[in-house]
Amino acid sequence: MSSRKKRASKHLRLLGYRVRRTRFYKFLLFVLLVPAVFFVVAYALLRNSSHSDNNGPQPSEARPATIEQEEEEPEGELAGLLWRHRQASGLKEVTGMTLHCSYIEDGRNYEMALSMRAPEMIRKKVRDEAVEVVFVAAGGASQVRTTQAKGESTVRALSEDDLYRYTLLLEGGAFRLAEGGPRVNYDYDLVLGEATEGFRRIVSTGPSGVSVTHVIGEVSGLEVERSAEVWVDETQNVLKLFLEDQRQVDGVMLPHLYRLQINGLERAEIRVQSVQLNPVTPLWFFVLERESEEG
Repeated sequence: MSSRKKRASKHLRLLGYRVRRTRFYKFLLFVLLVPAVFFVVAYALLRNSSHSDNNGPQPSEARPATIEQEEEEPEGELAGLLWRHRQASGLKEVTGMTLHCSYIEDGRNYEMALSMRAPEMIRKKVRDEAVEVVFVAAGGASQVRTTQAKGESTVRALSEDDLYRYTLLLEGGAFRLAEGGPRVNYDYDLVLGEATEGFRRIVSTGPSGVSVTHVIGEVSGLEVERSAEVWVDETQNVLKLFLEDQRQVDGVMLPHLYRLQINGLERAEIRVQSVQLNPVTPLWFFVLERESEEG
């Protein structure tokens, strides 16, 4: 009795249909290869794109026209020095500020709030347990109100023979060299010769008619000193305000230590504890008579 080996069928049945094995295997290979090739090509394209981004534009590529060019320093010594100061100070978008400080005058300690609003509007309030004194300057006029602990209050104008009128303009002079916003058109003059090595001087004259000399770092652009020479009781007085411990507050560079000298003698020291930029300060805030009428 002889037996014959059964040959494997050349066909398969898929879903009720008779299909040749070779065609099925070719189809299966095609289905597996196509996604694999697609994946390899996509991966290569992504790697090339990443490599180009890391290396920057090639020599044949043009830079996008939308890239903003940096503002250039203007020509001229005075214009260039003002430009460097304004870039360094960051005050362009600031129209007002309030400094909360500790204040020492002639050895006596006070709390102090110094408010400034462009143009040349200043309010300075100092107080301790015994007295509160408020100084204001607006439109060239200055006033002072003194309130004793018992509630007695007096208001008077600061005359041209009062040193406090001039120290107020120095302490509140942050906007004298600034630009933008509702500024007064100050007159500026460049003082020939260096104040000291590496520093230059600019004189500003505003609505009060008082001229203030500003000492500016030639490279840094930062203001380090304000001064004024004034006549009081037929005597010439030299007032100097030194601006120290410069720190950045929300993009604005501000001194945090002020030292006031009168005729070479230390008179007062201001240490800034906190800063408010662009606070809401109405115009009557800088006029004492209106404030007194409203209680």
